[in-house]
Amino acid sequence: ALTNRKRIFLMDEVDIFFNGGFYGNSYTPIARLVDPTITDVVNYIWSLSKDNFNFSLSKILKSNQLIACKNRFYQYSNVIE
Repeated sequence: ALTNRKRIFLMDEVDIFFNGGFYGNSYTPIARLVDPTITDVVNYIWSLSKDNFNFSLSKILKSNQLIACKNRFYQYSNVIE
């Protein structure tokens, strides 16, 4: 059975997303990363929604979940922040 799950879209380069060359066009991802550390980061961010999303980026950047994800993908740690 299909379940209705909330989704979260983590994105870098928001300015590119909303520029005239992209805005209104289709978004077609070419890769999908699946890893428990990524799932943990997303679940952590969603858990913060119980506090009406009362959090800051610095809190997320210091979280154990994001640190573990950055360690797992150390070669990409500069783009994970």
